[in-house]
Amino acid sequence: MASEEKRTMEMSDEAHEALGRLWVGTVEAGRSRMVSVDGTEPSTLWELRARGYVSSDEDGTRLTWEGVEQAEAIIRRRRIAEVFIRDALGLPCPEEGSSGPVSDLERLLRDPRIEEIICSRSGHPKECPHGRPIPPGRCCSATGLEVYVL
Repeated sequence: MASEEKRTMEMSDEAHEALGRLWVGTVEAGRSRMVSVDGTEPSTLWELRARGYVSSDEDGTRLTWEGVEQAEAIIRRRRIAEVFIRDALGLPCPEEGSSGPVSDLERLLRDPRIEEIICSRSGHPKECPHGRPIPPGRCCSATGLEVYVL
């Protein structure tokens, strides 16, 4: 397993959530940094800093390039999980940011093989049930892949 994938798998659930919130609040919102990281424990920010995913100064917290990459992968898995739960399982999609089955499935999708299978079988979705874009993965740009929509 690649070292970056291993680091992501070993990251605490709190750090996963915080990294995802930072991506939505910065990259997706078109900002370079967040002034406030409300609800994020100092120990979680420390973990993200220690991994090299964020940096903080008096102007706020920003994702590093490596942090953007990891956070985008987290958002991708979460949104693919939402699509799968809605389309394949026929369950209502929970509100954005809520835990439960989406978080449980997102944990399984941390295995890149499972992520690619679910994404492919879901038809490489472009947006989640809330209308937000799903960052494309390697499987979305591969040629010659067979797509099986459930």
